[in-house]
Amino acid sequence: SIQRAMGELMQSRTTPKERRQRTYRRGELILLEANAVLYVEDGILATTMIHQDGTEVLLGLSGKGQIVVAHPDDDCHIQIVAHTASKVQIEPWETAIDHPDFSLKLKVRLQQIEGWAAMQARPSLPQRVLGILGLLAGQFGWVQEQGTLIDVRITHAQLASAVGSTRTSITRVLSELRDTGKIMIVSAQGEDRYCLCDKNLAEDHKCR
Repeated sequence: SIQRAMGELMQSRTTPKERRQRTYRRGELILLEANAVLYVEDGILATTMIHQDGTEVLLGLSGKGQIVVAHPDDDCHIQIVAHTASKVQIEPWETAIDHPDFSLKLKVRLQQIEGWAAMQARPSLPQRVLGILGLLAGQFGWVQEQGTLIDVRITHAQLASAVGSTRTSITRVLSELRDTGKIMIVSAQGEDRYCLCDKNLAEDHKCR
């Protein structure tokens, strides 16, 4: 995967500046030029930040129809990984801004980043967990009888990295949220999915 990503990056520096389609397997690292804009055609991408000690922080997920703007080569150590098998379009900023829907997609992207940061800043761990789940429900949710099903797999470890906690603490908080009727765990295609109860979604899917 690393060899392939490096090959694509080197190719992008020598080929004409035009929109290119790429497919990635789950878990593959996606390398972009500093001025590149990525359009998600299918699948889900995860944006993460890696600390010097190897600790990974989940900064958000991007799904079909959304864009991801490349981060410059600096000390932030931000990377993009295919959360699921994905198909994307990549093109330079100079041509991307000419698309009529670019400004709207960029607006949505900025709102998503701000919302994620706001939920991470909530004072208590249960609030942070509910806040992140609420944002994911807004992106990937399907309204059902019992609430809003978040149709994306997210592990306890990923939730822990998103809210600055440990996997053990996340397991405890999720259990408490289930006991109080704020979330449900639903099995879908052999994997667990979180479902936010309607009352909880109305109260907690807000940036306060």
